[in-house]
Amino acid sequence: MQNPDHIRAAQKAKAALDNSLVKHTRFDEALKTIEAALLFPTDTRLLWVIGPSGAGKTRLAQTVEKLIHKIVADKLVSDPGCVPCVSFEVPCPELGHRFSWNEHHWRYLDKLQSPLSPDGANWPPLPRVDPKRGLEHAVLNALHYRNPLGVLLDETNHFASVTSGKVLFDQTNRLKSFANRSRVLHICFGTYEVAQMASISGQLARRSDIIHLSRYRADVTADYAAFKSVVRAFQKCLPVVHHLDLRTQTEYLHERSIGLVGVLKGWLIKALAHANGDGRSAITMKDLEATAMPVNKLRLLLHEATEGEHIMNDGETQLDLFRKDLGLGGKPPRSRDGTGDLFGSQDGEPEPAEKTPFSKAKPFELAPERLPVGGAFDGSVGALAG
Repeated sequence: MQNPDHIRAAQKAKAALDNSLVKHTRFDEALKTIEAALLFPTDTRLLWVIGPSGAGKTRLAQTVEKLIHKIVADKLVSDPGCVPCVSFEVPCPELGHRFSWNEHHWRYLDKLQSPLSPDGANWPPLPRVDPKRGLEHAVLNALHYRNPLGVLLDETNHFASVTSGKVLFDQTNRLKSFANRSRVLHICFGTYEVAQMASISGQLARRSDIIHLSRYRADVTADYAAFKSVVRAFQKCLPVVHHLDLRTQTEYLHERSIGLVGVLKGWLIKALAHANGDGRSAITMKDLEATAMPVNKLRLLLHEATEGEHIMNDGETQLDLFRKDLGLGGKPPRSRDGTGDLFGSQDGEPEPAEKTPFSKAKPFELAPERLPVGGAFDGSVGALAG
């Protein structure tokens, strides 16, 4: 029979890991960008949060939802019919079927038509909608009356589960049009499959922004330092008396999580369960090795991550090609200290005057344009003096 104290300690550690909000560089940067978009809205109605599986997109969505409720807390007092945030997972198309917009819109209405507010007060009923106008118009009306600050769509890569580029183009345009008409910021979380949607047309690229929630690379000093801080944060969630210092195993933890915080977190929870199954409350290397993701699965995750990073990152080669298409050519000139403009000139510094080429005329020999008009001239200086 297992020791009850060990079981309680393991359950406590698991709950601490489950509920832990480990703030790290990628997470903080993404959250700040989203907060700014919510507080200072523009004509941008689509915000894409793109990253590999296990990067922490779902946890970020949960944090954004809490942030929205905090922002609109005062508004709920004067407007009890307001729904602060609409959050749901985009439906996955059934095998052999196209994406169901009806199911998608029903999920909107399910979140917007809740009968009671958090404090128990009845929300004002929504006006009846003509069935002929369809579910889409019903959702737009509901968004108008419930007035949410933001819509959070998780797993938006389900939009991209189509068989042709034409259908994908139509899907994306419909989503963009709906977000524009709703006048509500739609924050779309998805894998790298969404990257093609986010840049499928110039108009969409102009009317939307992208946040790249990438993995932490071991060959980037700042990334590896940030990953170490994540390991330290998870270490604090484990029982006080713990035999394994995770910080000494940072390289192994990075190897078997490929630098993804979500993968690392899930792995540690499995390791705790494995230790508890053996009647222990502390993780050992044996538990980590037994619950680590197989290399073939890690290789698949890494391949998807690197392919996605190649699509998302603007390298020097892409910039050079872009400038060539613009007719600028070559690498963009920059001032060495970063204070000049794109062409290297400093503020307040006059442009250098164009140098006049030296004349090749001999001394005392006048240029042809200096000859007097009218009269005879023998070419001598004395003739001019006379």
